[in-house]
Amino acid sequence: MKRLPLVILCGLLLSGSSPQLPNNGVLEREMQSLTDRGLHVQLLGEVVEATDPVSGETWLFSTKMLIPREPTYLGLPTLTIDLRTLDTSLYNWKYHYVNSFPLSSEWGFPLQLGDFDRNGRPEAYGIYQTQSEYLTRIYERLQDITWGFRYSYPGHPGIPNKRGDLDSDSLLELFASANDTLTTFTQLATGSLPTIVKFKFKQWHFGATGIPNELVDIDNDGKVELVYRGTEPDSQTTNVAKTYVARYDSTVNNLMRIWSKQLPPGCFDNNCTGNISPGEFDGDGRREFVTSSFTGNAYVVEHVAGDSFAVTWQDSLSVAGRVAAGDVDGNGIEEFFVGGNQLENDGQVHLRAYVLTCPQFMYQLEC
Repeated sequence: MKRLPLVILCGLLLSGSSPQLPNNGVLEREMQSLTDRGLHVQLLGEVVEATDPVSGETWLFSTKMLIPREPTYLGLPTLTIDLRTLDTSLYNWKYHYVNSFPLSSEWGFPLQLGDFDRNGRPEAYGIYQTQSEYLTRIYERLQDITWGFRYSYPGHPGIPNKRGDLDSDSLLELFASANDTLTTFTQLATGSLPTIVKFKFKQWHFGATGIPNELVDIDNDGKVELVYRGTEPDSQTTNVAKTYVARYDSTVNNLMRIWSKQLPPGCFDNNCTGNISPGEFDGDGRREFVTSSFTGNAYVVEHVAGDSFAVTWQDSLSVAGRVAAGDVDGNGIEEFFVGGNQLENDGQVHLRAYVLTCPQFMYQLEC
């Protein structure tokens, strides 16, 4: 990696060992990154002091945050960070409160934002809660910084969780999840809001849960597919949870499953993978997605050809898994992250994240 991110593996410091300064180049790079932002930086013992020459404001950073701890899980390099030492005030100038509107969502389902009707003002799609019910609503940013109510969907179709163009007809769709069903709303025309029900797709045949979907062109054919966790009945049991790839079929005006696999085999409910993040992790031109379970099972599934997919990597990380992906170091190869809560030997629950990158998805901590 070109520059070590502040957080690779994070959690509360586990030991009371004597202080030491990082000697692997990380401290120098972090100090240089602060200097590049126009700050005056100096090392005062075990503390980095960064001062804004214009405002005179000063921030202090503990060098303990930059010391790798070894050995660690499976003997892999670890950067342990005491979250209590983090000073986020350095970035306060980047954000300021503007306004608010009465929409919310649920954990794992960020609000959907987009200018569907192309009037130059973005809309927000989310949940409006009253004392007695939940409603699915649209608010729009007005000419100034305020937001105004635009539309309330009949009934409660669910949590808006994705938007895209499944059928490549230039009309955008909004997807909302509720119980076992994914409801797809489309536009009547390119200048309208997505209020017309296009189809409803049954994702769950038992144990409906709020696991997000991913819309991505996973096979590089120019059309997006839906990658998701769901369930289906089979000849032996009625409770089979699998990871699926589905494609829109105009002949039935609905999604059709083109691939599925139970990960790990024989899993049940939250032991099965569900959280999903797409990417291109090995640089071979074929897209993949990483998926993990709350028991720490992690898999990379790659598109092979046509409707064929294959598991190309798997591991068990002993951490309640949430996944994310992106090229954080700008080298053209995407990394992926598996993280969550983990019970450590000290009896406390810690936040831990693993970063994985090629070659061969080995754990990397390049300093």
